[in-house]
Amino acid sequence: MRRLEPAAFYGVMSREIANFRTYWKGTTFSSVLEPIVYLLAFGPGLALGGWEASVPARLESFGWEPATAGPLLALAALGSGLAGLVAANLRDPLRYGRAMAAGLLLMFALSFVPTAVAGSVLVLAAGLFVVGVPIAPLNALASLSLQRIVAEPRQAEGFALYPAMILIGAGTGQAIAGIALRVLSPAAFMLLLAAVPAALGAVVLGAMAGVGFGLFQAVNRRINAVIDVYRATLAIMAVGSGLLVGISAVTEDGGSLPSGPPAAPGAVGGGGLGPLFLGLGVPGGRPPRPRAARGGGGPRCGAAGGGGGGRAGGG
Repeated sequence: MRRLEPAAFYGVMSREIANFRTYWKGTTFSSVLEPIVYLLAFGPGLALGGWEASVPARLESFGWEPATAGPLLALAALGSGLAGLVAANLRDPLRYGRAMAAGLLLMFALSFVPTAVAGSVLVLAAGLFVVGVPIAPLNALASLSLQRIVAEPRQAEGFALYPAMILIGAGTGQAIAGIALRVLSPAAFMLLLAAVPAALGAVVLGAMAGVGFGLFQAVNRRINAVIDVYRATLAIMAVGSGLLVGISAVTEDGGSLPSGPPAAPGAVGGGGLGPLFLGLGVPGGRPPRPRAARGGGGPRCGAAGGGGGGRAGGG
C-alpha cells in the first residue's frame, strides 16, 4: 500500500470540504417530519441527561456514596439492551409507528417516578432498570423513521445529526441539573424532568388525532422553500454549543482554565466536531435525475404522425 504524503492528505481534505459545501448548500429537509424527529431526539436526551446527573444525589439521600451510581446505572443499560432485542424482532415497527412512539415516550416519563419516590435502594435499582427499557426501542424507531423520510442522498447527514441532537440534549440536561439541584431536591427534579417526554408523547398523540395537519402541510412547504440544511445544521450545533458554554461559565469555576494545556480546547472541539463532519461528508450518492414520463413520447409522436398522415392524405 502506498504511503499517503502530507501534501496529498491536505489536498484530499480540502477537496472533501469543498465537496461538502457544494453538495449540501441549498438542500432542504426532506419533510416536516425530519426536524420533528430531531426535536424528539433532543427532548428525551435532555430528560435523560438531567436524570443521570440526579442519580448520585438521589443515592446520597440513602446514605450511599455518589460513586455507587455507576454500577447502578448499568441496570438502565441492561434494561435498554433487553428491550432493544425485543424491538429488533418486530416485523414492521413503523406500521404503528406513531402509537409506539407515543407509548414509549409516555412510558419513559412514567419510569422516572419510581426513581423519584423510591424508599429504598432496591426499589431505586428496579426503577433504574425500568428507565432504560424505552430507550433502545425509541432509538430504533427513530432510525427507521429517518431511513424512510430522509432522501437517500441526505441519509448520511440525517444519521449524523440525530445522535448529535441526543448528545446536545443530554449535555443541556446535565447543565440544567447543576443549577436546579441547588434549589430542588433530586426527587423533585426527577419528577420535573418527567414532564419533557410526557409533553412529547402528548404531541405525538395529537399528531395521531390529526391535530394541526393543515398547519404541518403549510409549514412543510415553507421549510422546503427556505431552509438551507448546511447552514441549519451548523446553526443547531452553534446554538447548542453556545448554551453549554454559557451555562458552564455561569455554574463552574473557570479559574483553572489558564493553567491547562493549550491544546485542550482544540482537542475537545475536534473530538466533537470531527465525527460530525466526517459523518456529514460521507458521499450518499447523487440525487436522481428527472426522467421523462414513460410512454409520453409515443402518443405525442403518434398523434403528430397521424396528423401528418392526415394532411398528406388530404393533400
